[in-house]
Amino acid sequence: MASRLCPSIIQSLKKGLPELEKNKVTAKINLTYKLIADCESYSLHHAEAASYYKKLIDAEPQVAKWHVAFAESSFRADNLGEGLRAIHLATQLDPKKFEYKLLEARMLSKAKLYSKAISAYDIALKIAPIHHVENIKKELERVISLRDDAIQQPETTNEMSIQ
Repeated sequence: MASRLCPSIIQSLKKGLPELEKNKVTAKINLTYKLIADCESYSLHHAEAASYYKKLIDAEPQVAKWHVAFAESSFRADNLGEGLRAIHLATQLDPKKFEYKLLEARMLSKAKLYSKAISAYDIALKIAPIHHVENIKKELERVISLRDDAIQQPETTNEMSIQ
C-alpha cells in the first residue's frame, strides 16, 4: 500500500519543500526530507532515498540514525563504499548500539571484506543483549566459513577496500 501511495506523497512533499526552505523552517524541512527518503526507500528508489538521507546528515551530522539510513540506501543502490563509510561513522557516533555494529558486519560480509566483518561481529557480540548472541554467533560462523573458502580460492575473491 505504501509503495502505491508514495509517488503522490513524494510529489506533494517536494512541491511544498521550496516554501519551507524559503522560510527556513528547519524542523519541518528535516521531517519532509525524512518522509521523502522513507517513501523513496519503500518504492525501492534507493539512490534517491540516499540523496535525501544525505540532506538529513548535512542538517544533523551527529545523528547516527541518519548515517545508518543513508548507509542502507547507499548499499542497496550498489554504492558500497559510501554505504560502508556511513555505517562505520554511525558506529562511531553511537558505539553502544549493537544493531549498528551488526549492520556494519553484515555489510562488510556482503562486500566480501570478511576479516573486517569478523572483527565487527566480534564487537557486536560484546555489546549485544544476551538474547541476540546465539544468532550473531551463527552469522559469525557463516562469515568465517566464507572467509576460509575465499582463502582456499583466492582467484575468486574480490575484496574491495574502504578508503
